[in-house]
Amino acid sequence: MFRPLGAGAVGQEAHPTTDGTALLRARGLATSRSASRSSRRRRRGVDQALHVGHDIDLEVRSGRVLAVTGPNGVGKSTLGLTLAGLLRPAAGTLEATPVLVGTASPAPTGTAPTGTAPHSWSSRELAARIGTVFQDPEHQFIARSVREELVAGPAALGMPAAEIDERVTELLDGFRLDHLGDANPFTLSGGEQRRLAIAAVIATRPPVLVLDEPTSGQDRATWSAVVEQLGALADAGTAVVVVTHDRDLVRALDADEVVLHADGLIPAAPVVTSTGGATVTAPSTALSGRTGAEPPVRPGRAVASVQPVASLLGVIALGVVLVLSLDLVSATVALLLELVLLPLLRIPVRTLLLRTSPVLVAVPLTGVSIALYGQPSGRVWFDFAFAHVTDGSLQLALATMLRVLAVGVPGIVLFIRTDVTDLADGLAQILHLPARFVLGALAAVRMMTLLGDDWRQLAMARRARGVADSGRMRRGLSMAFGLLVVALRRATTLAVAMESRGFGAPGRRTWARPVRFAGPEWAMVAVLVGIGAFAVVAALLAGTWRA
Repeated sequence: MFRPLGAGAVGQEAHPTTDGTALLRARGLATSRSASRSSRRRRRGVDQALHVGHDIDLEVRSGRVLAVTGPNGVGKSTLGLTLAGLLRPAAGTLEATPVLVGTASPAPTGTAPTGTAPHSWSSRELAARIGTVFQDPEHQFIARSVREELVAGPAALGMPAAEIDERVTELLDGFRLDHLGDANPFTLSGGEQRRLAIAAVIATRPPVLVLDEPTSGQDRATWSAVVEQLGALADAGTAVVVVTHDRDLVRALDADEVVLHADGLIPAAPVVTSTGGATVTAPSTALSGRTGAEPPVRPGRAVASVQPVASLLGVIALGVVLVLSLDLVSATVALLLELVLLPLLRIPVRTLLLRTSPVLVAVPLTGVSIALYGQPSGRVWFDFAFAHVTDGSLQLALATMLRVLAVGVPGIVLFIRTDVTDLADGLAQILHLPARFVLGALAAVRMMTLLGDDWRQLAMARRARGVADSGRMRRGLSMAFGLLVVALRRATTLAVAMESRGFGAPGRRTWARPVRFAGPEWAMVAVLVGIGAFAVVAALLAGTWRA
């Protein structure tokens, strides 16, 4: 099947520029997965972005389909989000041409953007000019029903109600969603959600359309429907950018193709067409090292080889010993010994301060509360209502602060370098905790990092839909609900996957990485228990021990 020339897309009128006029221009563009964050850190000279592409030159033209293809992980989706104005270019420029900037906006203000950089536009200005369909359609749903989802974008741009109703009816029919008008978007199948996401973006009639894997999850009939719509949009003058692995889609849309490679700066062959094409230089591979604010942690070999369970047992034992008494001497001695041994871990000072900052903040707060409300004894320094500051409460506050540091510092620094997989192996194989529980918790910990990415995707989706300029509280609640749905879906998938792979089956489980509790582990426990024992002996000799 090939692109149907001259066919009309539902809910889409012809744009005034159908002759291949450039609408977006990228020159020396570098993309970054974290470029949507504030540039404050860049101004301080700390670039936390992880670049996935650079030296990209291309043009997005009206009436043309541009297909971005290539292997996984080279930055195709990141390039798409950057072209859509949702990520700030890490370097180089991405500018809208005067034709795109001057596109009549149906928004109540009716004004054109003040700049040519799409990432600097307001949410409504962006939605009126560039529409985006995300890789995960659930990220961009903002309404309670399919029909309301299609209404949301045009309504945010201030379109007349009669025109919105007519357009919504056409889109429901054209994308085979007419029987689902009252259904909740989150209850649809994956293919239905994908079609709804595309229809919701088309509803605002943007001159540029950026879609990430638009045919994913479609059967033959619905795949054809999506391709017909995209081809008709291009024939009507819309500039269509598709990020895809679907070779049939590229051929069916007669697309200009740019290929991103993972083998360094390998230029893709330029695509030349009668209406103007696109040229791109492939990005280099993603940087292997971290460029974050924290310096890398390089612990000593002896410490790095210790099974994390040994550190856990040692810290627990140290904590138990130190809470047996609230004297100054034992806490001070334990803390001093820890500070003497701390350089052996070879943790950079900046990393150490960042990771222990919660404890450093909690310590003075704990001290103040105990000084005010601890058991009074000795000379009274302050007395008001329930607050009493005395010699006894001050001494107790100081002893508690030192004790919190003595227990909290090793409890944090010994796990800065810990691989959660190693810890899970130790919990299951050494402490013999239930494998299903341990591995489920391991998967959950690993997926916690995805919640931040999901939240950023939700924020970008609302900006792309034109609803991010106002109603911050309502938008935040909507994003929180969307995040909850995504998390529940992911948890359900994980539970089914674990069950299907036999994690709930009876019998002894084998392990890919057997662990043992040997000399280094016993040494770690001995050091931590020794610190506690030495502190107790010092307190007994000083006569300050009090159980």
